[in-house]
Amino acid sequence: MSATHPAFDQIRSALIKESYTSGTCQIDMEQCGLYYQDRTADDASLFYLNLASATDDDLSHLISSCDAAPFGRGTETVMDATYRKAHKLDVSQFGMAFDLASTPILNKISQDLVDMKVSVKRAVRAERYKLNVYDKGGFFKAHQDTPRAENMFGSLVIVFPTPHEGGTLILRDEGVEWSFDAAQLLASVTSETPNVAYVAFYSDLEHEVMPVVSGSRVTLTYNLYFDNMATVVAPVFTSQGKDHAIKDGLQQLLADTTFLPNGGLLGFTLSHSYPLRHDAPVGYTVSELLPYLKGSDALIYSACRELGLEVQLNVHYTADNGGTYLSTTPIDDDDEGEYSDDDVFIECAFGWRDQDDGQPRKVVDAGVLWVADRPTNNGVKSRFMIYGNQHSITFAYGIVCLIINFRRSSIDVGEGGAMETEDEE
Repeated sequence: MSATHPAFDQIRSALIKESYTSGTCQIDMEQCGLYYQDRTADDASLFYLNLASATDDDLSHLISSCDAAPFGRGTETVMDATYRKAHKLDVSQFGMAFDLASTPILNKISQDLVDMKVSVKRAVRAERYKLNVYDKGGFFKAHQDTPRAENMFGSLVIVFPTPHEGGTLILRDEGVEWSFDAAQLLASVTSETPNVAYVAFYSDLEHEVMPVVSGSRVTLTYNLYFDNMATVVAPVFTSQGKDHAIKDGLQQLLADTTFLPNGGLLGFTLSHSYPLRHDAPVGYTVSELLPYLKGSDALIYSACRELGLEVQLNVHYTADNGGTYLSTTPIDDDDEGEYSDDDVFIECAFGWRDQDDGQPRKVVDAGVLWVADRPTNNGVKSRFMIYGNQHSITFAYGIVCLIINFRRSSIDVGEGGAMETEDEE
C-alpha cells in the first residue's frame, strides 16, 4: 500500500539503530587477578595470574590449562580450527576478582542499548559465560551468539590489558560494518592504573574475531539479560529525545483527519532480529516478544502504548507468487515454500483477511501502510545462521513487524494534542 505523510520522516529519523556500545574502563590492579586450575601440576593446584602484568610465559601456562574452544554448527558442537582457533575456560574452571558491578559498564549498556533515554527502566543482568584466550593466529569466523533464555538480549566482551596486536572484533548488521580494536584502545591509555576495553552488542549481530598477529588476547564474556521484566513502569515521555519524536509523529498522524480517514494498518519493520522458537524452551513465540524489544523497537512500542494504540507483532513472508504474508507464528523452515499454496492458512494482524465461506485463507497483500522499511526478505529463514558460539536447533532469528491498528473510532486527539480513548465493551 503506497501513501506517505510528512510525519513519516520525523518518525523514521528517530529510529536510528544503535547496535553496540564500547569503550575503556579503569579498574584496580587487583581486579585483573585470575585463579585457575594448573593442569600441568600433579596435584591440580590453583595457579594465580594477574592479567595486567602477565608475561609471555604466564600466558603460555594459562593456555596449557585451557580447552580448545568449540562452536555450534546446527545441532552439533564442532571442533574445527579452520573456523575457530581459540582456547577457553568455563566458569567452573576459573575465578576472577573482576567486579563488573563496581564499574560504569552496565549503566552504559542500559543507556545505549536498553532504555535509550526513555523512562521505561529495565534492569540488566550480566552472567559470566567464559574466559577466552586467542593467542598468535587465533580467530573466530563470522557467527551469531546463541540465545540461552527468552530474556537474553546481548553479549558483553571484556578485554584485559595483555599485550597483543590484531584480534579486532568486526560487527556487521545489514551491510554496515564496525571495528572494535581493543589492542589499539588499550595501547592508547596513558593512566598508570590498568584499564579494560569492553564492547556490548545485540546477540543477533553477526560478528567475527580477526586473527591475532602477536601476543595473546584474553577476554571475559558475559551474557546480557533483561531482568525483573514484571516491574517495568509505564513510560513518561519528556519533551526531548527520540521517544518524543516518535510519539509526536504518531500524534500528527492521528490529528490529521485526511490521513487514513477510515482507519487502517500501519507497519514498522523492527530494526532488530529476535530468536523465534519452534516448540522449544529457548527463544520467543511472537506473542511473547513485546516485553523484550530492543533499542528503537522498544521506543516505537512505548509510544504506541502511551497513545493507546492497538499493536500486534507479526512475522513477514514473501511467497514465490509475490504475495505478502503476515503471520502470528513462525513458519517452520521444514515447510519452506509450502506457504505459497492456497490451502495454507496464515493469520494476519488483527484477524483474518479474505475469508471464503467463513474459513480463513492466506493473505495476499494485507494492505499495510509501511511507515518504516517494508520487508523485502522472508522472516525466519532469511535471518538464520548455522554458525553460533553454541549449537542450537531451537530457534531462528526472525524479521518481525509491528503493526498498528489505526482506528479513528476508538482513539481521538483531545485538546492540546492529548489522546482520549473511548471505553470498549
